[in-house]
Amino acid sequence: MIRLFPIFGLVAALLVSAGRVCGFAVLGQQEEWMRAELTYFTDDDSDGVIDIGGPKNLGDEYRWHSPVFTYALDLGFVNYFGSEGIRAVDAAFQILNNLPPASQMSELLSEFPNDTRRFNGTASALGVADLKTFVLSYALSSLGVGAAERWVYTLRDRFVRDTTPFYTVIQRNFDPVTLNPSLYVNGQLYSYSVQQVSTDPDRWDATERPVLPGIPSFSTVASFMNGHQGLPDGVFVTGLTREDVGAWRYLYSPYNYNYTILPTNILSSLRPLSENPEITTNSPGVFIDPNSLLSIVTSAWDLPGSILFFGGSNNISSTNLNFNGPAWGLPGNIAFFTNGTPGTGGGSTDGSVIGPNSVDGNSGKVRGGIDKIVFVRVPYDSVVGVIPGIPNVRYQDRFVVNGQIRTQTVQRVISVPDLLISAADIGTRDGVPIRSFINEDASRWDNYLRNYYSTNTLVSPPLTGLESVVGPGSVQTPIFLTINKLGAFTIQREGPGGGALPATWGWFDGSTNPPVVFPVGSSLRDLEITVPQNP
Repeated sequence: MIRLFPIFGLVAALLVSAGRVCGFAVLGQQEEWMRAELTYFTDDDSDGVIDIGGPKNLGDEYRWHSPVFTYALDLGFVNYFGSEGIRAVDAAFQILNNLPPASQMSELLSEFPNDTRRFNGTASALGVADLKTFVLSYALSSLGVGAAERWVYTLRDRFVRDTTPFYTVIQRNFDPVTLNPSLYVNGQLYSYSVQQVSTDPDRWDATERPVLPGIPSFSTVASFMNGHQGLPDGVFVTGLTREDVGAWRYLYSPYNYNYTILPTNILSSLRPLSENPEITTNSPGVFIDPNSLLSIVTSAWDLPGSILFFGGSNNISSTNLNFNGPAWGLPGNIAFFTNGTPGTGGGSTDGSVIGPNSVDGNSGKVRGGIDKIVFVRVPYDSVVGVIPGIPNVRYQDRFVVNGQIRTQTVQRVISVPDLLISAADIGTRDGVPIRSFINEDASRWDNYLRNYYSTNTLVSPPLTGLESVVGPGSVQTPIFLTINKLGAFTIQREGPGGGALPATWGWFDGSTNPPVVFPVGSSLRDLEITVPQNP
């Protein structure tokens, strides 16, 4: 599956409606009604543009299930991007590591700005795209955060009566405080028009546009991957916007309860936790210091100077549980805490027997969000295709049984990274190099309800039709992101003149320092001398 990043300049009609000043969108497996003719871009899209999942209603979202998410860089990436490329990727995930637990964010999220975009004029003029911003946007989209600007208005159906087409328009952008549908994203009011965006194939879209000029539009970090806006050259971000964080908080709030079946590589563990989460490895050549944010990895197969990120704590005890939930919590959540007594860890506390192969099997439990995710870079053996040392993550799993909060200590054995970032020449489309390649297929999403009703022998007769219900669910790994390593290029027509400016990957900020450009060993001067002198 291939993704291009064009910037669409579609004209939209004005439709002003009341709304709130912020919203968020969440993602998941595309439902059967999300047809390509309604401009839900799928992996077989002839234009090479795809959506990462589809817009979900509240309660149908897909999210990550563990307090630790691992990522790795393969040999192709390291050879092309070098140490500066590694630092750029680490900087992207450090932004996510710096997020506080969802339960500790303020009710109004006023600590987060509406716009974190900044502009580097040199990078823009020379066609340099920021690697850090791109990876950050992809990580958000992969973990369930949608581009709200893309889904403020969404086509549910198209039908024709007496040769006149009609469209069913719904909203999939929600206010992070009230959870009501919202027409605002990061303070900007959006309108739309239903527009035919292509004739071969025949496609229509509810095309959003900002109502008020001069207010930053399409500002969410998630929109660079999943908003069809693309990542403009020279643009970088300093962090997440209020809208991005609103979606993150909703997804991973411990008060957002979904039926959950944990993956089969999460096993029970009876050994007490030293801290929560706890990361160990099976290799004496690798060590992780839980008291240090940056832990040096030393082994014969590791890259010199590479690091593992480790930070934050997700400890939960009976002394800090908020039995009433936050002001923005989902309605009805308090019922889960009635007479609730937290468990003590060290195995299941509800009296059930945990199987030897997985914690849940096919039965599943009601769980809240994980609250805090720690992003850890792990070494990767590109030849064998595994993580040397095989990290084990142990943590306290919380779930609801008979109206009570229970806990159990579980461990997750990780043989392959959750996200593998690689570099390759992934080709061109109409002569333009494709910026990235992502694995966007249905196997990435695990639908809890479908699994439950298809395997639960207690449901009799079978509930026909529920096998196609999509969500809530879980993000499945491994996930793959391949970045084009073609390098700087120009589009040259036959004959003199007509050369286009080069375009390449880089890493930059708003300082006077020149942008770092890739591949490793390149310099800004290499790009400057390729600029055509004769227009």
